Amino acid sequence: MSYIPGRWANTGLGNGGLAQLIIRFITLVYNTTMDSISRFGTVGWALKILSLTIFTIFPALAKAKDLSFTSSANQVALLELYSSEGCSSCPPADQFFASLRENKNLWSSFVPVGFHVDYWDRLGWVDKLAQKEFTQRQRLYARFWNSNRVYTPGLVLNGNEWKQWRNGISLPPQQSAGVLQLTARPSGKVSAVFSPQKTLKRPQLFVALLANGVSSKVLTGENAGRTLHHEFVALDLAQSVMTASKNKWEATVEIGSQAKVTVPRYAIAAWVTDQSRHHPLQSVGSDLPSGWLK
Repeated sequence: MSYIPGRWANTGLGNGGLAQLIIRFITLVYNTTMDSISRFGTVGWALKILSLTIFTIFPALAKAKDLSFTSSANQVALLELYSSEGCSSCPPADQFFASLRENKNLWSSFVPVGFHVDYWDRLGWVDKLAQKEFTQRQRLYARFWNSNRVYTPGLVLNGNEWKQWRNGISLPPQQSAGVLQLTARPSGKVSAVFSPQKTLKRPQLFVALLANGVSSKVLTGENAGRTLHHEFVALDLAQSVMTASKNKWEATVEIGSQAKVTVPRYAIAAWVTDQSRHHPLQSVGSDLPSGWLK
């Protein structure tokens, strides 16, 4: 199979039109069988057996299959947004992040991940998308930058504090980094293989399940009365130290178990860091097909 950056490749029928056509066919056969049973007795029983066989085989064929996608050999930038629905300064940054949906380089040149922090929940509005783990991640960045403060909105580009977002996204020159391949299963299990360009010390894999098309009516706090819209918001973040396999590094994680909300559309993002540093080495991401994730 060939891999196309920024797009998902479904290895089976998935949830497309062909699968729906099969289901309609099964329904027609079943209704016909039930009518035959009432009219023809033993002949109807033969048709019933045929119908049950079809019901067993075709749904298995119509199940969603694994998705596979890959990064380019050059570094794909990781762009992070630390935000909160309880912060009156955050909506402009949320809008900027949502506008990246229309950027032609989405997924192929950069991967956006929005983390909602919980330290503004005390102002009167509890952000349902916020997690303590995401706050801790931002505080870890602050320590790496020798800073004693965190703030929102805060953007991070390839592990570095980035304050120029109001001028639009400007990516650093791409450098050769190695290829990151991802295989995602509808169950939430995600396997990664990283083929780096240089020797590493036990790299670490991060995989985030992202929410798209999220709307939230804020009733209290600094944004009271506003309806906020979010794209690329992290619902769950899994991580694992990768293990060496010849000239590659491998790891498997599961995502989705910590997701607190159900959303219209999902995406997935993954990145690898060297364990001795906090900067991402390579990133990959993609939107997920509607209805694919169990």
